[in-house]
Amino acid sequence: MCQCMEGFACRSSRWGLVALLASLLACVGAPLATPALANAFELTKWEAGTCINSGCTASKPSEFYTQAAGHPPYGITDFRLKTEGSGAPEGHIEQVRVDIPKGLSVDPLATPQCKLSELEGAGCPPDTQVGKVQLTAHVGLEILGLKPGVTIEPPEPGSEAIVYNMEPPPGHPLEAAFKVSIFETIVHIVGGIQYVGGIDHEFFTIKEIPKNPELIESRLIFEGTALGPGGTLPFITMPSTCLGPQTTYVSARSYEGESAGGSFTTPVGASGCGGIPFKPTVKVTPTESKSDAPDGATIKVEVPQNPDPSGLDSSTLKDAHVTLPEGMTLNPAAASGLEACADAPPSPGSGRLIPVSCPPGSIIGTVTIETPDLPPGSLTGNVYVDQPYSTNPESGDEYRIFIDAEAPRYGVSVSLEGHVFADAATGRLTTAVLENPQVPFSDFILDLRAGSHTPLANPLACGLATTNSNLTPYSDAPAAEPFSAFVVDFDGKGAACPPLPFALTQSATTSPATGGANTSLSFGLIRGEGQQYLSKLSTVLPPGLVGKIPAVTLCGEPQAAGGGCTAASQIGTVAVTLGSGPTPLALTGTAYLTTSYGGAPYGLSVVVPAEKVGPYDYGRIVTRAAINVDPHTARIVVTSQLPTIVGGAPLRLRSLSVNVNRPNFTINPTDCSRLTTDTSLTSTFGAVQSVSSPFQASGCEALPFAPKLKASTNAKTSKADGAILVVKVAYPPGAQANIESVKVVLPKQLPARISTLNKACPAATFEANPAACPPLSRVGTATVATPVLPGKLTGPAIFVSHGGAAFPDLDLVLSGDGVTVILVGNTNIAKAVTSSSYASVPDVPVSSFEVRLPRGRDSVLGAVGSLCKKPLFMPTTIAAQNGKVVKQRTRIAVSGCPKHKSRHRSKHHHKRHARRRAVHKPSR
Repeated sequence: MCQCMEGFACRSSRWGLVALLASLLACVGAPLATPALANAFELTKWEAGTCINSGCTASKPSEFYTQAAGHPPYGITDFRLKTEGSGAPEGHIEQVRVDIPKGLSVDPLATPQCKLSELEGAGCPPDTQVGKVQLTAHVGLEILGLKPGVTIEPPEPGSEAIVYNMEPPPGHPLEAAFKVSIFETIVHIVGGIQYVGGIDHEFFTIKEIPKNPELIESRLIFEGTALGPGGTLPFITMPSTCLGPQTTYVSARSYEGESAGGSFTTPVGASGCGGIPFKPTVKVTPTESKSDAPDGATIKVEVPQNPDPSGLDSSTLKDAHVTLPEGMTLNPAAASGLEACADAPPSPGSGRLIPVSCPPGSIIGTVTIETPDLPPGSLTGNVYVDQPYSTNPESGDEYRIFIDAEAPRYGVSVSLEGHVFADAATGRLTTAVLENPQVPFSDFILDLRAGSHTPLANPLACGLATTNSNLTPYSDAPAAEPFSAFVVDFDGKGAACPPLPFALTQSATTSPATGGANTSLSFGLIRGEGQQYLSKLSTVLPPGLVGKIPAVTLCGEPQAAGGGCTAASQIGTVAVTLGSGPTPLALTGTAYLTTSYGGAPYGLSVVVPAEKVGPYDYGRIVTRAAINVDPHTARIVVTSQLPTIVGGAPLRLRSLSVNVNRPNFTINPTDCSRLTTDTSLTSTFGAVQSVSSPFQASGCEALPFAPKLKASTNAKTSKADGAILVVKVAYPPGAQANIESVKVVLPKQLPARISTLNKACPAATFEANPAACPPLSRVGTATVATPVLPGKLTGPAIFVSHGGAAFPDLDLVLSGDGVTVILVGNTNIAKAVTSSSYASVPDVPVSSFEVRLPRGRDSVLGAVGSLCKKPLFMPTTIAAQNGKVVKQRTRIAVSGCPKHKSRHRSKHHHKRHARRRAVHKPSR
């Protein structure tokens, strides 16, 4: 053995290399000098693939196994190091890592697992065998003192070993190992997962390869199937995609610190993708079946796996779209305390080797993934609210979830990103998880937590709630569209649902309630759970409850539409609660008075800031309302189309309160009788509810009532043109009760002209549009000044005919600042005496009032005799809203009468009046 000469090979076909090495050590001579070669460490051969037989090579493409989702008989890797002239490798290999193609998977649970102590002792059980390894090594010639070029070829015995499936060390999902006689130690093959956006592909590392003897080549042959306790099971499964030839990468590192690597692409790609089975199921099980209740849900996607090694496994899932039932939507109540996780899924290449760090407030559920590659229950984690990509809720990127499942024992982490799309019109939710890892799983279970802050709420309508899905495989099989359904009931216990109620409660009060006083108005609506959702309201305030428009700077467009009004336009505050459950989301905002909106003279811009609702930014939620004035009662009518869904999240409005609290703006009625606030409500289902709440001011009887009424005419009259009459009402400064009714009785000298009455406007025409009345029915004008409007109300006095039922009424149509008020009069003629009354004057403060009935061919009034002969009196009754009455015999001032000259009066006349003045002189 020690007499091998240069240029000759020393062979031993019977001895193991360990024995050979021992004999060589006995023949140590002078060591050989080995020149250092920079970067000489490299691989001259690298092949890998799934094969039909254990001897397949790149030169024989037909020997490669290509059936997608099948189980190849063998999986092989083969590498060889570059050698120098002596046959020794140029570097001592320490570690080799092999990255296998995406989708190619190994099941470490297909066989029992051997303990390290067993391998170190008597050996592993036969049923843990998963392959074999063939090694070629070189014995270092420096030990022999031989010259370069002398090659000691390894003996056949001891160069091949069985590979066993081992219990993996902590932090790794799988391990294999072998013990071969040429090495004094056990060689470990540790498997792992490459983390790129979740599970990307599997790899294994042959670690701590012994330095001596020097490894030259390794051919590792894994068996595609293994004999487990339940029979033969698949150990290797092919990818279920047919994207062409697949590449396996190798990287090696030497003890000298050099590295080498390479890649091998199979000569043929996977095939047969069209025949791969793909029959997944989807099931959604709610935690709570009660309608309109906050709800958790278990969403389970199951992909059946085929344990038959001779068959095809199910395709791996590529894209998943799961659409929850109609009406099962995001619950705004969940936003309270909700946070977003900034520890988003890793970008490609970044890796995730440590657990995520998300705040507790971002957790909305848990996840469990069952995969054949790990023991049951190993891969679990949480579902987090992820940071929005966009602050625009209409972009589709507002809602994201982050699914992170960890198996620390096995060093596996799955990080997935879910896009949650909420339909902008209905709120229906679709969650998309795209480009899933090409790793088989049998069950993917999301448990969205139940409780008051669950992210979901059940449909309002009872009945069958159906979940739809679209699941796309990596294979060429068509997408599957499994669905499941559950029943939404009345009480969560299976009770049948009655027709959906729509019965909201309303309140309206002022503080203080003193009649005629400046006040604040509080208006509220409450909707109980299970009620239909509110979409529109039209509220009529009590008569006399008005606001002083001149006290506010009106907000114009586009500021009103965009939520940009200033404090000068603010008249109050608003508060809403939203969502299902015992702790709805509470938001507050501001109400602004605006210029004309929706065809009404005034409007509201109600702005609720929602820039920070949990992790979401909904900007400013602006609700508009139109403010009209009823033309016959002057009652304020506020009409609004309420938002029912914002950013794809149905609001599920629970309460609405408005507090009109601007100082010196709102005025109480001066009528303290029982009044009402009347509202018409419309639901999203089209139901209509009329609701009325009581309202009553107090202390009205203390209000003074001292209107000043004056009347005047002109002595210039004629049979053709009749006479003129002007009536004026004025109020002294200070709080006063408002007028409720007025009645005047004209003197006989001013009778109504029948010819003019006969030209009255038909009632139907007037009621349809007073402006359409014939010109000859317009017999005068009226003007009113009120502190609640910036300008005066003016308009025509029109005779309106009611057929033969009565004399025509003299109605006053008053318009200004976009407001129209109609005062309906009543005319009566008896014994040539004309009376006119207005029995229902709106409870609105008036500064001045004037009615002018001019003379002319079609004047209202005629004249009998001279109006200057004797005083003209007009009996007047003015009643207040608080019940007080002022009656007076109003003298009609007559202008244009001839003046009496003093010289026509006798001395006797002057003496008589002087004595009369002395008699009535007050005593001191």
